[in-house]
Amino acid sequence: MRSSTKLVEPCGKITRIHNYKFPYEYIRQFDQLMEKKQQVREICERIREQEEA
Repeated sequence: MRSSTKLVEPCGKITRIHNYKFPYEYIRQFDQLMEKKQQVREICERIREQEEA
């Protein structure tokens, strides 16, 4: 079983990002991991912008 991160934007949109379970998955799929982290940053940035408006 994996864990996941759930981000809920003020508009109600829910984004789930699944995390790897084993360390070797992080190592083997490092580029995909960095893409996921960038996606989280972009969503958090949108959430902050919407809260400030």
